[in-house]
Amino acid sequence: LARRNEITAMKAGGISVYRAAGPVLGMGLLASLALYGMQEWVLPVTNKVAALDRNVIKGRPAQSSDQFDRRWVLARDERFYNFDYIVETGRGAERGVAEPAPEGSFSVYGFSIYDVDPKSWDLRSRLFANRAAWNPALGAYDLESGWRRTTGPRPTYQTFADQRVRAIGGDPGGEIEPPGYFRREEKPSDTMGFAELTAYIRSLETRGFDVAKLRVQLHRKLAFPMVGLVMTLLAVPFSFIVARRGALYGIGVSIVIAIVYWAVLGIFEA
Repeated sequence: LARRNEITAMKAGGISVYRAAGPVLGMGLLASLALYGMQEWVLPVTNKVAALDRNVIKGRPAQSSDQFDRRWVLARDERFYNFDYIVETGRGAERGVAEPAPEGSFSVYGFSIYDVDPKSWDLRSRLFANRAAWNPALGAYDLESGWRRTTGPRPTYQTFADQRVRAIGGDPGGEIEPPGYFRREEKPSDTMGFAELTAYIRSLETRGFDVAKLRVQLHRKLAFPMVGLVMTLLAVPFSFIVARRGALYGIGVSIVIAIVYWAVLGIFEA
């Protein structure tokens, strides 16, 4: 419109630039709403399916999650693990041959182990611990504030303040799988919508966890879909500036702006 002086004719006829750009801004808003809708209702489901398929491709244990995002993992000895959250700190930097890098910490919270008869699906025993902390020096887990219950002709129930349980080695028969068995590559925020992630952050905050990274991802769920409207707001004035230089020039400028927008979003997210 600007290239053929139609904007000038509109202004001469009493139509403002804002009114002329209204339909374009409306399309930008619709694009932002479409992005938010896909991010809220399509991507969480597809990301969960992709994560399950990735575990199969990589030979990892089958994993799933319920509506409260509590994890379910199948052990190698056919027991079931269920946990609320995993806290892991990375290993330190290498310090040389004589002084290796220190191990990071690995803890599982709200941890349960279900031993089920694979033929009758009867529950044979269940172990629960508020926290299971990995002890790399001993190759075992230190369980805190839990209980163990067995069923059958003579059911038992025992509580404990702390207990040490060894990890399963190369062959089944131990108690708990090592930390590498529980690790997941996908981010939890990618598999949750805005409301679900908000509830997830609130539940972690009540237990004293650091949720700064998750809160950043929560705000990103609102910031990223706005790219449609923001790019449209930037495009309207640029359309008047580059109108005389041709469409290819305008496309090149828009690509540069998109790259800058993406880079700024990534920098401030970091």
